[in-house]
Amino acid sequence: MVKKLLRINIIEKYIRNSIKNSLFILLIVFSVKPSIAQKSSFPKTLLWEITGNGIKNPSYVFGTMHLLCKEDAVMGDSLEFAINECKSVYFELDLDDMLQMLGMLKHLNMKNDLSLDQLVGNEDYGKIESFFRKVKSPIPFSIVRKMKPMLVAGLLSESLFDCSQKNGMEELIMKFAKQKKKNIHGLETVAYQAGLFDSIPYHDQAKELLKIVDSVEVMKLNTYKMVSYYKDQDLENLRLLTTEAEPGMEKYMDLLLYNRNRNWASKFDQLAQNESCLIAVGAGHLPGNNGLLELLRAKGYELRPITNTKRKGALVKPAP
Repeated sequence: MVKKLLRINIIEKYIRNSIKNSLFILLIVFSVKPSIAQKSSFPKTLLWEITGNGIKNPSYVFGTMHLLCKEDAVMGDSLEFAINECKSVYFELDLDDMLQMLGMLKHLNMKNDLSLDQLVGNEDYGKIESFFRKVKSPIPFSIVRKMKPMLVAGLLSESLFDCSQKNGMEELIMKFAKQKKKNIHGLETVAYQAGLFDSIPYHDQAKELLKIVDSVEVMKLNTYKMVSYYKDQDLENLRLLTTEAEPGMEKYMDLLLYNRNRNWASKFDQLAQNESCLIAVGAGHLPGNNGLLELLRAKGYELRPITNTKRKGALVKPAP
């Protein structure tokens, strides 16, 4: 019985991560090719202080990455300071709501009882099944074949990282925030995020899933670049890498990035008026004209870049 419960917990965590990682991996597979790094005057930081527009106390926004090698997931001193100053932390999903997390299972499958073998030919289906078994997922492929293809891609995303132990910035932030007895909330629900993948034709999703299987080394290179930019806190090059979509895929950027950014910016008014908070969302949501930073500026807020490195006794300072 104990072993069975442990297995259920492992599967639940694996599927929970697949929803988060699917949004991350879509930005990689939609990229035309690995971008060429550019120099930018944009401040190199992932942490921004938000003031003005009538709010009494500063709030903060921080760019996360949903999946990293464990040694690359590091909390900066200024981020710890910001969390200490806030009453609540808002992630894309409420990672502390176990009922919602457990209820995610009903949102995983394709509609109309579709299965992956109905979307691709026998050869491609066999290729996906073989690759999936190779990564040693705890979820049986008999379950996976019914799932939305880009959620399956999320399950495979860990294979793009050449390290044994992985973590995400959200888990690190949540652990610290809970130690400090901060409230944890979500900007979206599991049902909403999983529902995004019903708005992208399943055939298109299956095509992108096959791209991962057929082009693992290219996907790894894009992932390596994304992690490198993230570690450098280089939002401008992250923007270039994650917003240049393949022909025909541009229409999905509104769905995956820009509409969500607008929703979060609209919610911020109420959140910040009630209490000081930290908004911790994927770093790809922050930069650009349609990014969360510019949307908040357009609403009248002042945003100040803050250095965020790990050093003993650091103070919160503007980025140079």
